[in-house]
Amino acid sequence: MVDHLNISYLYKKRGVFDFSKRVLCDVRSYYKSDRIVICLRTKSNVSAIRASKSLYQRLDDYRTSIRLTNMQVPAEHMLVSKPLVNSNSNAPLLSEALSTYLRLKGEGKNKIFVRAANRSIKYVIELLGDLDIDVYSSKDAFKFHDYLLDRGLLI
Repeated sequence: MVDHLNISYLYKKRGVFDFSKRVLCDVRSYYKSDRIVICLRTKSNVSAIRASKSLYQRLDDYRTSIRLTNMQVPAEHMLVSKPLVNSNSNAPLLSEALSTYLRLKGEGKNKIFVRAANRSIKYVIELLGDLDIDVYSSKDAFKFHDYLLDRGLLI
């Protein structure tokens, strides 16, 4: 027998409380089912209410994060495509970082290691320019990844 309580998403089945909530339409594609049912593994009213409120809040937070992720960025037309160059930066240029890397890590390595490092940095500089290493963004990394795919250098 199923006993319903005054909280619409909490019910008792064979003496144990379950949480049941319908998945809203705008986030349904993220779930395998249109209903979330979770056994709370308690027979206590107080514990069940506390657990269900916590679960409800976490689900609501997750729904909100999905909605915000799918939302257009407000004033997107005002965003700069590249971060402004920070004149106070003490970071080296990518080419300088390469020479430091090869000096520290390349010692005792074969010619192939050095050639591969030089080639990779050459591709980055061709596409994005020789910038301070703290200026590159994750957007640049995706752009570089696509560049390598287009050239057939990644599988």
